[in-house]
Formats: sequence, structure tokens, C-alpha cells
Amino acid sequence: MQTRFPALATLLTLPPGAHLPVRLRLSAVALLTLPFLLLSCGDGGSTGPEVKPVAGVVVTPAAGMVNVGLTLPLSAEAKDGSGNVLSGRPITWSSSNDLVATVSEAGLVTGADVGVATISAACEGASGTANITVAPDLGIVFGAEQFVEIPAGTFQMGDLTGNGSPNELPVHTVNITRSFSMLKTEVTQDQWWAVVGNRPSHFSSCGGTCPVENVSWSDVQRFLDTLNARDPGKDYRLPTEAEWEYAARAGTTSDFAGTGVLNDMGWHASNSGSTTHPAGQKQPNAWGLYDMHGNVWEWVQDRYGEDYYSVSPTNDPQGPDTGAARLLRGGGWGSWWMFASCAHRSNADLPQNRNPDNGFRLVRNASAP
Repeated sequence: MQTRFPALATLLTLPPGAHLPVRLRLSAVALLTLPFLLLSCGDGGSTGPEVKPVAGVVVTPAAGMVNVGLTLPLSAEAKDGSGNVLSGRPITWSSSNDLVATVSEAGLVTGADVGVATISAACEGASGTANITVAPDLGIVFGAEQFVEIPAGTFQMGDLTGNGSPNELPVHTVNITRSFSMLKTEVTQDQWWAVVGNRPSHFSSCGGTCPVENVSWSDVQRFLDTLNARDPGKDYRLPTEAEWEYAARAGTTSDFAGTGVLNDMGWHASNSGSTTHPAGQKQPNAWGLYDMHGNVWEWVQDRYGEDYYSVSPTNDPQGPDTGAARLLRGGGWGSWWMFASCAHRSNADLPQNRNPDNGFRLVRNASAP
């Protein structure tokens, strides 16, 4: 008997009682089991894992915002027709406009210039996109030249002229023990957009240089969190009530600092036309601060306490430790003259409430560049 498999031939011709060598016994077993192996891998067996085609690519986030010179990470997942994630599939990234935003092989977007770019993630013929808005460099949006350094000092806080309300009494001495920098104008609609990427203002038609309004105290806190994360080291915040009045008075004792005439200093119910106006059009006070009277009310950090002045500490008061309402100062476009004075304290508002005459002004470290 001739065969190409010696072990099998030996097995078939082996005399009764004889034994194969170990190596031949193993070969024979393998050959005898071969038909079963062939059956398991044949037409009726498995052909290996199915390679599913990519039906789409999902980019996260699908829309985003980044400032010039800063980065925003994107991620992408390839998915099959059932929406299942297909891992291990290579993603290729590209930008519709490298002059506005570039993207790395890992999906890291870098803002290059103000505008909008579409970032694409492609995989095996399928693709997904993200629309990225590039806002101005925060160093330009909130540059040092836009702030005024307010020196440490002492002043009399409260109703100095007898034109105020009981909650502005008693007049008391306050020491501001540390200098700080205050934004010359109220935060504008464009500045708000450059940080958080939306335009919440009721008077949006007034334009980007008009103060942002219709923002709550809580909205402002989220704005500050985002701004401090993107522009660290400056410690942006709201002023305290005492810091606000100290800055508004700018060394004066009249109701309206600067010229002392409200029409010269701000927009109010008698001259605003029931709308906001671009920031910085009226006369500044002696420290170079605009719109401290009128245009929009300005949130401060403190809680409101009607009788707080009677227990306020002399040095750097921070407001009451408890209380639901937060304070607003300075009056707005719809305020009568007495509500726009240096000393006036609003009846306050809940931190989640939004109104079309509520805005804010920033302070930050005096040493910030």
C-alpha cells in the first residue's frame, strides 16, 4: 500500500499486538482527526468575525467654541448601521478653513482667527462634522488697558445726601485694604459671546458694544468660571457691594460722581428711550469708570441684607453670610434718578432671575497683566 502519509500506512499494515513509536502514534491521531477538523472549518463552520462596514462617524462635541490661540479637543467614533461603536477604526481629521482653525491628527482644534470652521472626521468613506466658532483672543477681549486700578482707601458708605432709603443707613466708615482692577465699562454683548458663545441679551439689536443684560447672578458665576479657566491667573470676579460704591464715588460725596449731573454720567428713564446704549458714551467718573450710573443694573457678589450696614465690619465687608437675594447696584435704562445714585441699594433679586436691565462689571487682581 502506497500513501503520502507514512504514519497512516504503518497504522493500516501494523501486525496484531504491535505498537507504533510515540511520534508515529501522535501523527496517526492527528491524521485520523483531520476529517473532523476539515468539517468544522468547511462550508458548515465559522469563517471568522464579520467585518462590519462604517455607516457613520459621530464627532463630539458637534458644535463648540474656542478662542484664538487656545485649543479645543474633539473626539470621534465610527459606528455601524445599528449605531454600534466600531473600535479600532482609524480616523482622519481635516478643517474646512485652516486660516480660522486647524486640527491635529488626534482631533485637537486650535483657533487661528475669528470666524467659523467645519472640522471633519472621516473613516472608511463615512464622515462626521463639528462646527467650531473661533472667538477673539481673551487677552484682547479683556486686555489690561480695559481695566482701571482702584487704589486701596477709606470712604463713607451710605446715604450721604439725605436722598436715599433706610437700607442705606447708617452711614459708616469702610476701609478697602487692597487695590483691585475694575473693568472701565459694563461687560458687553461681544465680551460675553467671546467667553461663553451665546447672546442672551433682550436688546440684542443694540449691538455687540452694548452691555450684556438679561443675565442672572448664577449665569454670571458660570461666565466667571469659564473665563477664569480660559484666562487663568487673573482671578476675575464680581465686586463686593463696598468695592462697587467705593469705585463709583471715586473720592466724591455727591449722589453722582464725575460731573455730579446724572444726564452727563449715564442712561436712565428720562434719556434712554427705554433701551440700552453702547458702553462708554457718557462721561466717566474721576477714576475713569463709565456707566456706573444707569444703562444696566450691575450685579455684585454680596447677598442682600436690609440692615447689614448696622453690623458691617469696617475692613473689606463681604455682605451677610445668609440670605437668598443678591444685590444689584447703579440703576439701569429704566431707572429714575434716585435709583441710579452712588448709594442706592436695590431691593435685590434672586440669583436665578434674569431681567433685561440686569448686567454686571468685572474686577480682577490689580497685578494681572
